[in-house]
Amino acid sequence: MLVRRVIGRGQRTDLNPATAIYSRAYGITVVNSIVYTAGCIGINDYIYNNTACYWTETALTELNMPITASYSDVYGITVSNSTVYTAGMYYDLGSGIEKACYWKGTACTDLNVPGTAAGSLALEITMVNGTLYTAGGYYDPTSGTTKVCYWTGTARTDLYTVGEDADIECCFIAVK
Repeated sequence: MLVRRVIGRGQRTDLNPATAIYSRAYGITVVNSIVYTAGCIGINDYIYNNTACYWTETALTELNMPITASYSDVYGITVSNSTVYTAGMYYDLGSGIEKACYWKGTACTDLNVPGTAAGSLALEITMVNGTLYTAGGYYDPTSGTTKVCYWTGTARTDLYTVGEDADIECCFIAVK
């Protein structure tokens, strides 16, 4: 059994719910002394059966996926006006690719990528003055390159292109 743990307040806190055989924690934030953790849970050994989720302290919230999705992960998390926002991806069975998205509460919203993108991922998320910013990237098969980008809401801004078959995304975002 694979169990990831969050270290907070000088002690270990296990986040493996009884219904899952594993859990993973990727992102964390603390708001008003409440710990929020982003990640996923799995209900069997098959690695492509993750369900995106977050924990408020140790209370699990599973996130909704589109009907065509088979698995999902959440990597970044932020809280604004008591609403939890998470960034990640889901695997779309219809297109056969991973799609970058964010969740407001448990509702999933796709992030804009070119129609030719062969996979995308959102890794970090923040809210500034009521505007949502998400960082990540997508793979462009026509050029064989990864495009690093960020989204303001769902509008994408490409930052730069990395070389052929490179595996790099925009992992962090800060807005002033």
